[in-house]
Amino acid sequence: MKTGKTKLWLFSVLLILCLMCMGKPAQAASYRQIAYVNSSNHSLILKFKNFCSAGYTWKITKDSASSAVLTGSASGGTVGSSRMLKIPLGSAYAAKTKYTLTVTGKDKKQSTTVRYFTGAALNSAKVSRTSKNAMKAEASLNTGFKGNSVEFLVFNGEHSTDLITRMELKKKKSTAKAVTMTASIPGTKISNGDYKTYIVLNYTFDGKAYYGQGKPLNCKFIKKQAKVTGLRAFTQNGKVKLTWTPTPSATYYKVYQSVKKSGSYKCICSRVGVPVYETSSLKGGKTYYYKVMAVGEAGKKIVKGEKSKAVAVKVPVVPGTVEGIRFALNSKEELIVKWNTTINSTGFIVLYKKSRDKVFKQLGTTKNRTYSLSSLDGNTSYDIKVQAYMEQKGVVTKAEHTSAVLQIKPKEYVKNNRSLLLANGVRPIEHVNGKSLYTNKYYSNEVKLAFANAKGYSSTTKYLIWISHYTQQVVIYQGSAGHWKIIKAFPCASGKASTPSPKGVFKVTYKETGWYYVNTKELYITHWCGRNSFHTRPLYNDGSVCSPTMGRPVSHGCARLYNNDAYYIYKHIPAGTTVISY
Repeated sequence: MKTGKTKLWLFSVLLILCLMCMGKPAQAASYRQIAYVNSSNHSLILKFKNFCSAGYTWKITKDSASSAVLTGSASGGTVGSSRMLKIPLGSAYAAKTKYTLTVTGKDKKQSTTVRYFTGAALNSAKVSRTSKNAMKAEASLNTGFKGNSVEFLVFNGEHSTDLITRMELKKKKSTAKAVTMTASIPGTKISNGDYKTYIVLNYTFDGKAYYGQGKPLNCKFIKKQAKVTGLRAFTQNGKVKLTWTPTPSATYYKVYQSVKKSGSYKCICSRVGVPVYETSSLKGGKTYYYKVMAVGEAGKKIVKGEKSKAVAVKVPVVPGTVEGIRFALNSKEELIVKWNTTINSTGFIVLYKKSRDKVFKQLGTTKNRTYSLSSLDGNTSYDIKVQAYMEQKGVVTKAEHTSAVLQIKPKEYVKNNRSLLLANGVRPIEHVNGKSLYTNKYYSNEVKLAFANAKGYSSTTKYLIWISHYTQQVVIYQGSAGHWKIIKAFPCASGKASTPSPKGVFKVTYKETGWYYVNTKELYITHWCGRNSFHTRPLYNDGSVCSPTMGRPVSHGCARLYNNDAYYIYKHIPAGTTVISY
C-alpha cells in the first residue's frame, strides 16, 4: 500500500514539473508570427508563414460575438514563405475593443486565430545602436497603459519570419503624461545587418492573449569599428602577403598601399572578407607601406574604423617560381602549355625531355604565358616544365626553381582530355593598374559545357550558375554533376577593378524583391556571396534605366542583369544552388 502511494506521489510531482516547464515562455524561437494593431490607419496586421498555396479566407469578429464584422480573402504563395495581411477595419473600428481574426486556408486543412485589442497607448518608438555596440529599443507609452508587457522582436530582414531574439521593454522613467520603456540587446547576440524589428503591446483578458498597438522599425545595425591591430607583412615570389588580427565587428576590410610611409595611401582592395591579403606582382627593389581598415556594412550603409599603423616591406628583385602550369588548347585547338602570371619575369624558358632521357633540353623561350607544343611528336611521352627569367641591362637572371613537371603523350592526352583542355582554356578576369582585362566574345557552348562538367562542379539543387567575368556572361545549367546542360546564357556587368566581384564557389542564400533608395532602385535581388548578388541594373523609380551599361565591369561586386534575366534567377533558381564566380 505504501509502495502505491509513493508511486502516485512521484507521478504527481513529475506531472506538476512538466506542466511548469510547459508554461515557461521561450527565451528565443526560430519562428514567430507578427501581429499588431496599426492605430494610425485603424488596421489589423498579421505576418505569418504560408500554410496554403491556394490562398485564404478570413473573418473578423468583435468582442465575444460570433457574427463577422468583416470578411475577405487573400492570395496564397509558396508554403513556408512569409505572408502579410493588412486589414483596414474602416467603420468597424472602435477604441478599446477586442477583435478576433481567423484565417483559414482554402484547402480547409489549416487555420490560425489571432486576437487584437485596440487600446492605443504607444506614442513613439525608435531603435538605435548604443556606444557599447548594443541594439537599443525605446518606446514612449501613455501612463494609462494597462497591458501586461511591451515586446521587442528582431527579425533578420524585411521578409523573414525567423525570430533572432525577443525582449520585454522595462520601465525606465515616468512623467505625468508618459512612461519611457527600454530594452537592450547585447552586440554578442547580433551582427552587422539589415534588421526588421517590431515593438508590440500585449494584453491578457480572461486568460487569453491579445496583441495591441505595434510599430515596425527598420534598423541598419552596424557596430562601431575598432582600429585594426597586429598587421604584419612578408614577401613571397615578388608578392606581399599581409595578415592582421581579426576585428570581430568587421563585415570586411579595406587595404591601402603607399610607396612612402607618410605619403598618400591608395586603396588597392576595398572588400577583403578575411584577415589575409596577397597583392599582385610588385616591382622588385622597392619598399611598400600598408595600412588596413575595418568596415561594417548593412545594406548600403557603412561604418568605417580607423586605419591601422603602417607596416613596411621591401620586395626583392628576383623572378618568381612559375605556378599553375597546365595543358590547354589555344584558339586554333593546338595543344599548348600555359601558366600563371609570374612576378619579376621578362620571359620564360620551356624545357622538355623524353621520358627515357635524364637531361632536360630547351624547347623554346617566350615572353607570353603560353607555348605551343605542336613541334613535339604526338606519339612520344615527354616531361615538360617552365622556368622564369629576368633580363636587366643585358644581364639574365633565372628563377631559382622551375615549375612542377608535367608528363604528356600529346596525341593520347588530347584524345582523352579534350573536355578538360577546353575547360583549362577558360580565363578569369584580370584587373591590372586599375583596368579590367576582359572580352565581349563569348565562349562556345562546347567550352561552357566542358567548364561545368570536366571541372566536376556539383550543386545541391538541379541548377548550376557560372559567372564568367572574363566574357561578362552568366550561364545557367540544369542537371547534375558531370551531366550539366545549358538552359540559359545572358550578358552581365560584374565588379569593376576598384570593387571586383569575389571569385570562388558560392551558393544562393536568400532573395529580396528589391533595394530602394531615394530616387533609384534595383530589383529581383538573389544573394550568392554576402551582399554580392544578381539584380537588375540601377533603375529610376519610374522603371527607366539610370545606369544602362552591360557587358563590361562597372558594378560594386554584384552581377547586374537585364530585368528579365534578373527576374528569371529570382523566380526559378532556388536557395542552395551553386554559383561559380570565375
